[in-house]
Amino acid sequence: MTSAMRETMWRQPADLTALLADRAPVEAAARRVEGKRLVLVGTGTSWHAANHSAWFLHAAGVDARPVQGMDAALYGTGAEDGDAVIVLSHR
Repeated sequence: MTSAMRETMWRQPADLTALLADRAPVEAAARRVEGKRLVLVGTGTSWHAANHSAWFLHAAGVDARPVQGMDAALYGTGAEDGDAVIVLSHR
């Protein structure tokens, strides 16, 4: 028996290939958040992805910060008007 997470992990090379082959959705998403501060929220392995994503975005000159999902639930994301909140999830 396999889990949804395992199937997703094994599928990643093909998913990445497909994402890189079709730039239009990525470019559209980039336009939606262009010039905004990004708040990346996740829990568990999604927190890991949020944290690493923020690091890569910082390296690209984007103002991005990761927030643990539980902290966001209890204390808020810290997002202000004009910010973009991106919630990472396996589903």
